[in-house]
Amino acid sequence: MHKYFLKAVIALSLFLGACNQLEILEDIDKVTYGAEYAIPLINTQISIGELLEDFEENSTLFVDPDGTLRFLYKGNVISQNSDQVFAPFYETLETFSIIPLFSDNQALPLYDQSGLEIQRIDIKQGEFIYYFRNPHLEPVEVTIRLPQVSKEGEILTFTGTIPPYSGEGEEPFTTNLFSAADITDYLVSPDAAGNIQITYEAKGLESGSPLLLPSAYVSFQEVLFAYAEGFFANQLYPGGSDTIHIDFFENWTQGEVFFKEPKVNFYIENSFGIPTQALVERFEVTTVRSEVLSIRSELVDNGIDFEYPTLDEIGETKSTAFTFTKDNSNIDSLLGAGPVSLFYDVDILTSPGSETDVPGFITDSSFYKVNVEVELPLFGNARNFIARDTFAIDFSGYGEVSEAEFKLVTENNIPLAVDVQGYFQGERGVVLDSLFSEPQRVAQAAPVDTEGFVTQTTEKESFAEFSAERFKPIKGAKQLLIIASFSTTNDGDVPVRVLGNQLVDLRIGAKLKIER
Repeated sequence: MHKYFLKAVIALSLFLGACNQLEILEDIDKVTYGAEYAIPLINTQISIGELLEDFEENSTLFVDPDGTLRFLYKGNVISQNSDQVFAPFYETLETFSIIPLFSDNQALPLYDQSGLEIQRIDIKQGEFIYYFRNPHLEPVEVTIRLPQVSKEGEILTFTGTIPPYSGEGEEPFTTNLFSAADITDYLVSPDAAGNIQITYEAKGLESGSPLLLPSAYVSFQEVLFAYAEGFFANQLYPGGSDTIHIDFFENWTQGEVFFKEPKVNFYIENSFGIPTQALVERFEVTTVRSEVLSIRSELVDNGIDFEYPTLDEIGETKSTAFTFTKDNSNIDSLLGAGPVSLFYDVDILTSPGSETDVPGFITDSSFYKVNVEVELPLFGNARNFIARDTFAIDFSGYGEVSEAEFKLVTENNIPLAVDVQGYFQGERGVVLDSLFSEPQRVAQAAPVDTEGFVTQTTEKESFAEFSAERFKPIKGAKQLLIIASFSTTNDGDVPVRVLGNQLVDLRIGAKLKIER
């Protein structure tokens, strides 16, 4: 707010705005007194809502039902999908991309991660390849089975015949390498250790005897999963981090602003069917004084449980919202300390403590999203909050002005007092003169009741006089440095509410003496 109020003060006081008005007001009423011109420059009303409409690039301005204005800063969406949860399965399959079979009944690991106990996995895409060589002198029939991999009740089974080995050269083999078996839509039921069994039976076609095939391999290729069901206890997944930049204090130099009821809202959307907690690993505010302050809250210490769909709600998305307020954290002192940025890092912990006996699920489209918003309601107090800004000026286009007097009248319905000092600067920022002999209060704060609402309008007149002797040095001024000090009613001792319909009534005039 201070930045645009500061610019409004500039316009009001004619420090810069009046000069521009002289250029563009073609139909202005002039009252001539010899070589003097009395010029009414501005007679208008400005609402606080208009002043703040485009105030912050990174924020949205809202109006509460009671009229209180509220800045809302939004972070980027933190989002994760099911790839992280399926990752251990994919990593295991990649590690054992070609699996040698050392016996006719062997366990194949599907995952190796503590806390996981998967009861069912649905395959969305994949191929199964086998390769068996026959070192025996008789033909062999081999039957391969994966009893825990089935489709519509039928287990995955392959049968092939291998010619006899002649005793010389390469051993004959059977393989489906060039026509791999499509295992799309198959259902996998791992055991409690995360394994699936693969068996093969090799029988001599002449002797009828069971045989071993020492060169036997299988492989799963291009496998993707559509669904997993089971227990996902104490699985920690990095969620993501973001920084919300708060440019309210962009032109701050010193002083205090305290927001009485700031909030930080977390909104979570979740379609993972697993009991889940959000763990706020870091939550830090950087202030205008370069301090880094950390949040303190039981929500951070204990984690935040959020809603999830049950097995009867597959495909649905559940929403959870929680808010850091002054009642459950130290957020008021963090955001009351002049924040310029808020950094947060949120991780996700599934089935914390393994306290549930109900299996959960994930799908290939499961996701969660975390949105973070910072609310700064314009309800609070400010004391000697000082901002500064510099504006280009040029007196050369107005003829031989020898003396000037600027008059500003404000009727203020906003609970904000403004003290201003300006410095005319020449080349390289050299100070030529000040606007006032000492900082001038150009707007008197409107009084408020115990709830912070304005009770009446205040009026204030301000003058800036430049005699011929004083005006001469500033004719060559190139810019005007404005330093404004803001305080709420009673010099910042009383919390106030800034409402969208509050107005400043502005009347500005200039009396110029022209040399002939």
